[in-house]
Amino acid sequence: MRILILSLWNPYPPDLGAKLRNIALLQGWSRRHQVSLLTFSDEQGNLEASLKKLHSLCVDVQFISHSLVERALWRRIGNRLNALGSNCPIPVVLAHSHQMAQAARSALQHSTFDAVQIDSPWMYQYVPAGLHITRILNAYNIEFEVMKQRARVAANPLRRAAHQYDAAVFRRYELAVMRRCQFILASSENDRQRVTELVHETQVVTVPNALNLEEYSWSAPDACLSKTLVFTGTMSYPPNVDGVLYFYTSIYPLIQAQIPEVQLAIVGREPTTAIRGLARDPSIRVTGYVEDVKPLIRRSCVFIAPIRFGGGTRIKLLEAMALGVPVVTTNMAAEGLDVQDGRHVLIADNPATFAEKTILLLDDSNLRRRLAYEARQLVETRYSWRAVEDIVTNLFPAF
Repeated sequence: MRILILSLWNPYPPDLGAKLRNIALLQGWSRRHQVSLLTFSDEQGNLEASLKKLHSLCVDVQFISHSLVERALWRRIGNRLNALGSNCPIPVVLAHSHQMAQAARSALQHSTFDAVQIDSPWMYQYVPAGLHITRILNAYNIEFEVMKQRARVAANPLRRAAHQYDAAVFRRYELAVMRRCQFILASSENDRQRVTELVHETQVVTVPNALNLEEYSWSAPDACLSKTLVFTGTMSYPPNVDGVLYFYTSIYPLIQAQIPEVQLAIVGREPTTAIRGLARDPSIRVTGYVEDVKPLIRRSCVFIAPIRFGGGTRIKLLEAMALGVPVVTTNMAAEGLDVQDGRHVLIADNPATFAEKTILLLDDSNLRRRLAYEARQLVETRYSWRAVEDIVTNLFPAF
């Protein structure tokens, strides 16, 4: 079968959660099918290295220049314009790329593709209307649900109302996209069940986020002399920004009161002004973009995930679990992962408990080792590339 993938993110290098998911799906599709990739390019990446890797998986690769920063800016502008009363998701319109639209139209109308995979609802605008082709939606999460959750945690009533409106507008668009697709690839069983409730006519399959474990060598936690905590993620992404600021204001002081030498590394691209400002605290390091987060995770004692809203599953947790770094997380951040509190991770949903469990891990090397071992076993069993490849390979057995 010939598949065209329309991707919001250049999958390589896989330095972002969405990219890690995309490269795993590419690996799965390429085992049995011929895959062509049409993707936005990433200003952070080396396109020559990307092409070399992607050509090992795809018969054709085409990059469209449209920076992540530019797209993030248009989305923010669009979210505000939504408040003016539009009935359609203006952020999608403003993030439109004419070059991508022309390339997608040319590819789909002049080549014999059997299916097109659309990475997130944002990319559906590039599928020409009236085209008879199997449509597959790669659903990182349920976007409008993330917007609703953001409204729930917003302290400012005006912001809360704006987020609620954004969610209502995007809900109509996202459900329309889902109904026009024949298959939806959900990143968790929770999302699969929710999408099935929303759109009965579409086949929804759970394809979990996964890692290439050959790149994640496991080692038992050390004595943890540095007392360093780490958080990774795109630091302009609202759930990450909210989570880090919440941790700093409500949880970190409780930990510092018990362990004054504790340090925090905030690792990820595009830190906002508020996140960069945290580096004024001498115990905090804000790295910005790093090509490979694995060494920074390995050098830490505890991985924190104080996320209060979002969707899908957090690949950042899988990375820490694969590398042997114990995790303290909220239920929201762990949602969709088959983890057990006290066995694979420690879970806490209020500041006092989150601080207490983080301190416990910093002080108890035996607990760190036990959690790290159990977490790695879970990742090997459920969240490896092999698990995803088997699901994707068998999705279209007739071809």
